[in-house]
Amino acid sequence: DGHIQVKWENPLEESQQAASVTTSLSRAHSNIRMTRGELSYTIPGGATKVFSILTDSCQISGEKDTREDSSIFKIKSPKVETRHAEIRYDAQFNEFELAAYQQTSINYKEVPLSVGGDIKWMKLPNNAKIILANSIIVNFKRLI
Repeated sequence: DGHIQVKWENPLEESQQAASVTTSLSRAHSNIRMTRGELSYTIPGGATKVFSILTDSCQISGEKDTREDSSIFKIKSPKVETRHAEIRYDAQFNEFELAAYQQTSINYKEVPLSVGGDIKWMKLPNNAKIILANSIIVNFKRLI
């Protein structure tokens, strides 16, 4: 009689199942501490100190910083101040940014200082050289 029979599946049930799986994966993914980036610099004597960025933000600080936190990279130099600079990863735009609280450059370009609540974020490109106090070069490598 010219008719064909097609099995009907409720698309709402299928999308609810997919949303449930996606939500479960997102929760599991957010609990994983994966390395987002890496900072490194050469200390006097030639050894290299490497710091893994495991969270969406980290601070570059001086050796006098008394805080104990895995998101703080302490540079052993009297020229680097406590809370010298900060790096954050913006997942929405998939980019890294840096804010400077003391004299800092990215690839030899001066970063404007952030004072009080006026934080000035600058894009931090992959393989950038972060220069602290015109003397300490910290290499940034993006891993995600």
